[in-house]
Amino acid sequence: MTRSIGAEALTQGEGVPPEMFLVWSPALIQQYGPGSFFVDVTFDLRTAMWFAFHEWRTRTTRGLIGTDVTGMYHRDMPLAWYCASSDAAAGAPRPVLYVFDLPEWDGNIMPLDVSVVDPWKAPVRSWIETQATRLAAQHAALIHAHPRFTNHGDIGRFASIAIELAGGFDRSTAPGLDRPTHAIFPTPARDPFYAQLLGLPAQQCFDPTRLQHPLNVYWYVSDDTCSDDEMHPFLQACTHLVPPLLHADLIQAETAHGFPGSTAVDGRTVLFADALPILLESVLLTSTPAVSTGGAHMWNETALASHIAATLANRSTENVYVEFAPIDVAGPEPWSVTDFPRAAWLVRTGSAFDLHVFFAFDTISWSRVRFDLAGGRMHARVVREPAGAPVDVDLARKALYVTLALLRDLSPGEKPRPFSGLVTDGRVSPIAERISQRASLQPIARGRYFVARDGTRRPYALGLE
Repeated sequence: MTRSIGAEALTQGEGVPPEMFLVWSPALIQQYGPGSFFVDVTFDLRTAMWFAFHEWRTRTTRGLIGTDVTGMYHRDMPLAWYCASSDAAAGAPRPVLYVFDLPEWDGNIMPLDVSVVDPWKAPVRSWIETQATRLAAQHAALIHAHPRFTNHGDIGRFASIAIELAGGFDRSTAPGLDRPTHAIFPTPARDPFYAQLLGLPAQQCFDPTRLQHPLNVYWYVSDDTCSDDEMHPFLQACTHLVPPLLHADLIQAETAHGFPGSTAVDGRTVLFADALPILLESVLLTSTPAVSTGGAHMWNETALASHIAATLANRSTENVYVEFAPIDVAGPEPWSVTDFPRAAWLVRTGSAFDLHVFFAFDTISWSRVRFDLAGGRMHARVVREPAGAPVDVDLARKALYVTLALLRDLSPGEKPRPFSGLVTDGRVSPIAERISQRASLQPIARGRYFVARDGTRRPYALGLE
């Protein structure tokens, strides 16, 4: 988000050092919902009165989002709106205006105390005026309320004055109280930054991890009866949860990637088109223990080859295609995306595992590695290397292990754990000695694909319960 704000402003000739956006972006984003150590306030009395006499309401609705595979995902849509409050109800709290007289943040480093943040003195003021129109509509300001200086963000004790408005207050005397929600919260069509924020996929792990998890930003609509036409601009702005599927490209007969679409295994021909296609939404390659050809890793290779059901979703598990989540990469650098496994096609025959590993997004390359289980170890033999560079056997090994662990978690019954620990924030955490079935396949796109879901119907995350 910081890079996005910075790049946008710098292209408009602001001449602001990129480091400055590390300081200002949390305050700017606070106004739009993801949350920060700042509290929304305003310089404008009319805006303060509007919020005092309106109640915030919210609900979640569900809708289908999908382009590449029609109806592939349901999307939770967090709707929010304001309605005029009533002081007629028994016990209804009276509106209160809080007035603050605090030191002003100088904007050079992160605030070190409770202070007022004036966005209009930010180095990106002209960008705010044209791109972040919500701040202009609300005459927005913020108060820095880090827990170190406040009681979990409670800034009430820092108010200079608290003005309680009398019951039966004549609202006609306060101009602007009849303004609709969209006058205070402009729609994405009128607020470019809002549209950009709605469309921003997050690469970090949220709960649950997802294919492209948008930031938790509310869709401000006029009221609870919002129509499909009103929600359409929000749907247009949002990043679809459906990425371009590599499988759809590989399945084409006219594919130009040199992929034959079949493989010969122990004298029989196995077709790629017959493989059980499983799409993953969670980070698995980068959250599970590393592998090493030399054997210094935490994976239980013997256990990986066992306790896999013969069929899943009435499809054979001897011919399986797994497409890893697009966010499952080593880092934000371009090389980490292009050089990391994108998908794996596994053909199992007894203790032998024939694996095709696919890399990249734009230019697809693939390699074929044969693994044989003997003496409690997986022994690799490269059958086909991609042009220009030798195959990274450890990456192929990791793709195999994650695929096998997935199939085991989808299979019924108790079984030994696939590895001795789980990597979380750079640390290895112990996990259960024995595990049971922890995931199931959910058909999507009219049964053409399957996604792995845990017991709560959330995206499956290997090793997490």
